[in-house]
Amino acid sequence: MAQPPTAAVRMLPTDFEIIRKLGEGACSKVYLERRINDGSLMAVKVLRRLKDDDQDENLQRIIAATNREMRILLMCTHPHIVSFFATMKDMDENMYVMEYCDGGDLSAILKKKGVIPLAACRHITAEISSGLYYLHEGEKKTIPIVPSAPLRKQVVIHRDLKPDNVMMTQGRHVKLIDFGSASSPLDIVDAPVSNGGGAPPGPRATTYVGTMHYMSPELVRDSFTTPASDYWALGIIVYEMLTGKRPFDGPPYPLMESILNDPPTFPKDFDADAKDLILQLLHKDHEQRLQGLKIRDHPFFSGIGNWDTLHTVDTASLWIRTVPWAPNEQFNACHKCKRGFIPIVRNRHHCRSCGLVFCGDCSSKHCIIPDSTYKTAERVCDFCFDNLS
Repeated sequence: MAQPPTAAVRMLPTDFEIIRKLGEGACSKVYLERRINDGSLMAVKVLRRLKDDDQDENLQRIIAATNREMRILLMCTHPHIVSFFATMKDMDENMYVMEYCDGGDLSAILKKKGVIPLAACRHITAEISSGLYYLHEGEKKTIPIVPSAPLRKQVVIHRDLKPDNVMMTQGRHVKLIDFGSASSPLDIVDAPVSNGGGAPPGPRATTYVGTMHYMSPELVRDSFTTPASDYWALGIIVYEMLTGKRPFDGPPYPLMESILNDPPTFPKDFDADAKDLILQLLHKDHEQRLQGLKIRDHPFFSGIGNWDTLHTVDTASLWIRTVPWAPNEQFNACHKCKRGFIPIVRNRHHCRSCGLVFCGDCSSKHCIIPDSTYKTAERVCDFCFDNLS
């Protein structure tokens, strides 16, 4: 497959052919499109143009957020941040051409798999952390873009980091997306030293934005965010990858109280290094929270190696999961239909995907099991067959 351009270039709507719709919002649509001259695949976001007399406030907000996102993406060049290529328009619509991430988003992967293998979680966490460090402390291009202009350090806080905004490539590498809520450098001020309440020292943004389950205590309590707020969200994501659920949940007000006051709880067999990492990322005090380059020294990442080449690692082996088979003596009946096992008449069979025990009628189908040690189609239960299909 042809590769997309490595920098912003001039493009026209007639340069593309639509393959299929990827998603749709209240005022926008996203299409997978093929660039005709080289066959490269790209994601194209389409927004209705705002007319001079248009009073649609929702569209105005979406256009403002999209323009903010494109400005930030123009500034950034990093292997774990989605690339922006061009803006196009016709009489009725504005179009934004971006990198296509063909591995889906982390939220969809979690819904399908339930949990992420520890080794894969470690690599995903490292790549997200690498992207965050670049956003917060890396040298970026200035706006307007001037060829050959020197790069300079500019702070960008994502402010809405969550599994939906972590895209994966086909090779299962991270691309951070959705910078419509991000703080651009012009939004950030250097706050005075904290006097015990509100403003923290260092760069901060003071707009209340984000998704509640991933909001940091400082945002919930005092309506500000710092780079440490993104690392709080990372802590939530790591917990979610390894347990299949979020550490803080519930209706809005109890959820806010939990974010502010409750420690996360862990399963008994939870990996010790992962637990310590999450606890440091979810420190209620943003000034004490693990962040920046310090995160790379944590024992959880002891096998990572070169952080500058994370995006070149072959990740296939990291996703291999081994499922222990449930002992036969624990099951006297089929896990699905609950009918008892009878020798010859109704035998027991282990599902090769989940490891549980089923009767022949409830586990008669075969399919390929992704990310397993099996290389051919294997016998699975009806539950797993429907999920894998």
